[in-house]
Amino acid sequence: MSATRLLSMGLAMALLSGMGQHASAGFLSNYSGNSQFQFDGAATSDGIVNFAVYHNPGGGDWTDDFGLPAGTIQQLFEPSGSGQSVGNGLDTTAEYVYFYQIVNTDPNTSDESELKSLELFLPGTTSMITSAGYLDDYVFDDGGPTGPTGNARLGTFTDTTAADDVPGDATPSESGAVPSGSGFVAHGSAVEPDNADEIGSSTIEFNFTAQVPIPPGGFSSVFFLTSFGAPIYHPELLEDGDNTHADIPIPNPEPSSVAMTLGV
Repeated sequence: MSATRLLSMGLAMALLSGMGQHASAGFLSNYSGNSQFQFDGAATSDGIVNFAVYHNPGGGDWTDDFGLPAGTIQQLFEPSGSGQSVGNGLDTTAEYVYFYQIVNTDPNTSDESELKSLELFLPGTTSMITSAGYLDDYVFDDGGPTGPTGNARLGTFTDTTAADDVPGDATPSESGAVPSGSGFVAHGSAVEPDNADEIGSSTIEFNFTAQVPIPPGGFSSVFFLTSFGAPIYHPELLEDGDNTHADIPIPNPEPSSVAMTLGV
């Protein structure tokens, strides 16, 4: 066999291999769904966080996978003058992309109504987070926009307080709800996050305070973290004036058999 033919076959195999790796990218069913956050010690919910973890094992450019218009994917940094930033530029080849969306169901009107931040307490350090950002005016596609009244959840549960999550039990309110279509759909009423704030060595906070918090009945755009860490469920914090908690996916710093059992 000629050297030219061998080279051609090698190039073809490399192309097919790369296509196969990128083709295997997709949302993880076990880590797509929603959790309804509740006040500490009281079965009263405060809001919902919808989530979907995107697995990109081949290292392709995940930003090309959703058919989003140019300029939709925006990077988030810490506030000006903080001296730190989350990541050093958008990590477009990250193995895992953690997408989130907040919906303010606000059944308890006795306290502050607007949702102001989502704090993610990592079991490792913030060095696991390679970048952060949001999708400008885009929400999850659940057969329609996720967020407006009547479709607050990425999943099948109704917009009630019946599905308060039990924080710390390593399960969400609902999983197995993979986004429809290409994953996201435009919605001009979504509230954008202001920044992704690195607090200490193990906490990332998405803030919605500088421009407008998320009002009752309102919802955020989809925002995200990128990481090399596979997902686990972990209790996190959603704040208005009180703290509410629920389990949602975050990156795990430790090698784990979970990476072998992730559902796509």
